[in-house]
Amino acid sequence: MSAATVLCRLFLKPHPASPLNEWYDLGVGRVFATKGFDRWSKNHEVEDAALIEAIEQAEQGLVAANLGGGLVKLRVARSGGGKSGGYRTIVALAVGERAIYLHGFAKNDVDNIDSKDLTQLKQLGNALQRLNDVGDRKGVGGEAD
Repeated sequence: MSAATVLCRLFLKPHPASPLNEWYDLGVGRVFATKGFDRWSKNHEVEDAALIEAIEQAEQGLVAANLGGGLVKLRVARSGGGKSGGYRTIVALAVGERAIYLHGFAKNDVDNIDSKDLTQLKQLGNALQRLNDVGDRKGVGGEAD
């Protein structure tokens, strides 16, 4: 599987002081999502702001669990709700450089991921973290939203 079929988009925030469609860095490195995660987050109406907030908190060491191999589990609030009844996400995190959302699930649907899936996510995360940067406003294979 090529990287172009895996990474979907780069999260960017609009510059708050600009009426133009300008972008600024998040201050936490670049934040990506895989196509599968992006599809899941849209189906569950997970807001980009909640995903970015989770990465900002992870950069400060606030993670639900360190899964090893560069993966962390982060809590993400449901739209209109809190984190405790929200979603869990698996992220490949290189602090200050890059975060890649790999997998998401509702806590009430799945208590945790099994060891086989975790091993596969670690392999995917490691492979994606080794990719070179591909431009300021593009993820691999897709435009930034």
